[in-house]
Amino acid sequence: MSNLHDSSRTFSENCDCDRLRQDRERLRLRNRELEDLFVSLSEYFQPSPGESLSDAIMAKVREEKLQSYICGLEAFAWWKDGEQFVGAYGTTLADAIADVRKLYQ
Repeated sequence: MSNLHDSSRTFSENCDCDRLRQDRERLRLRNRELEDLFVSLSEYFQPSPGESLSDAIMAKVREEKLQSYICGLEAFAWWKDGEQFVGAYGTTLADAIADVRKLYQ
């Protein structure tokens, strides 16, 4: 085993070696954390065969955005003669939701 503090090296050189070892260890631990995160994300988003994880995440984001938009339409819909409408021009809630779904495809 090599001596950690070789007397032929200066104090600064020895410190640099120690720092490099510590940096390598931190990087190794960080890489392991990132690998664990990737596995967790893959399990949560469950990409289809041939689909990348980033594509699966973006699909989930688009779906959540669509659902929040629809919730907003539903929250501000108003009733007339037993039917729900949105906006001031008499668009039915069902037609508005269908239009939004087309935009998000």
